[in-house]
Amino acid sequence: MKVNALSNFWTEVFDATRGTREYFGLQSSLDYLIGEKFIGRVDSIAVEDMPALVAEIQNIFTEAELEDYMDRLAAMKYRGWRLSRDNRTESRTCELNRYRKARELLLPIESPKSKS
Repeated sequence: MKVNALSNFWTEVFDATRGTREYFGLQSSLDYLIGEKFIGRVDSIAVEDMPALVAEIQNIFTEAELEDYMDRLAAMKYRGWRLSRDNRTESRTCELNRYRKARELLLPIESPKSKS
């Protein structure tokens, strides 16, 4: 990890994630790093910091672990949510957009040819 490229906040989050994984398991560490920290802050992370941040997340978790987590999160938390301009659902819309952005950053986009 390029420590200089990331704030002390993220360095501490990554250290805590590793400890959480060791003591409480994969699901708890994914919930902490991705569910609590990354998705909630994805819109406020500086563009120049994003590559180092994503690289470190991908260093901690495999692509399969990230994909499984994001799929389960979508199914459990965001299933049935729709983008809306309605003031009552503005918060949900923002949260769903953050989830989608996080997923795009963390997981490579498969081309239709690679699925066949």
